[in-house]
Amino acid sequence: MADNFPIPELTLTENPPVGFNFMVVFFIAGIVPNPLDIRFQKVSGISAEISTTDIREGGENIFRHRLPNQVTYNNLVLERGMVIGSP
Repeated sequence: MADNFPIPELTLTENPPVGFNFMVVFFIAGIVPNPLDIRFQKVSGISAEISTTDIREGGENIFRHRLPNQVTYNNLVLERGMVIGSP
């Protein structure tokens, strides 16, 4: 799947505006590289949590194994965005 959507190489041709330190790349309608260049002042909520299931070994029951179940993600919050190419 990674071959169908190659990640464009990010090169800075100019200095980003002061205070806009985070660049987010959006893949819209399969256009790579994306013509939108959007910077944000704050990005939060980047986290993932993996739930596990405990399974005890048979026999002596000395060991307990934790197997991964499901990955849940928090909502990504992008604050104070600015499109670089906008007039």
